[in-house]
Amino acid sequence: MSEKLQFLRTSVGSTALFSAQDNGLNLTLCEIGIGAGRYAPDGSEEALSQQKERVPIAAYERILPNILRMTIALSPLDPEIPQYNFSEFGVYDEDGVLFGIYSHPVNIITTRTHSAGLAFTVDFEVSDVPFDSISVEAAGPIISPLIAGPLAANATAAITALHLSLKNQLEILKIKETAQ
Repeated sequence: MSEKLQFLRTSVGSTALFSAQDNGLNLTLCEIGIGAGRYAPDGSEEALSQQKERVPIAAYERILPNILRMTIALSPLDPEIPQYNFSEFGVYDEDGVLFGIYSHPVNIITTRTHSAGLAFTVDFEVSDVPFDSISVEAAGPIISPLIAGPLAANATAAITALHLSLKNQLEILKIKETAQ
């Protein structure tokens, strides 16, 4: 899905940003929460209304001086956790303050299921503050839960092939030694 979502900075997020600036610091964003709430945020929110998961930002890049691209990677849901419609998300700073939020009264982003992982990327524009006043702490480099299984399977196959090749080479050497 590639749709422009209206991401709104919260009042508490603005307060945290300006407080950090007043102290000569950057505000560090480090987690993204996702949930099932459907509403029109007004910026007064201090938490997601129905947060289901909150994970470290896996990767980020500054694609323009005022635009941050942040990505999270989620494994399929644990069978004990009910599936849900992912319809709200928020970005949190290192102190757990909700910096920015998105939700919509009707639309959902996707459905979180037991059978599929999720890679979610959001571009966040910060145009009314100095671009260097916000930094992002990414958990990376990490192996995404979306590719960990296939990567492990490929590694196992490569090791098995190497083992068989070495075993065959040893057999050839034994045959050559016996023939001499």
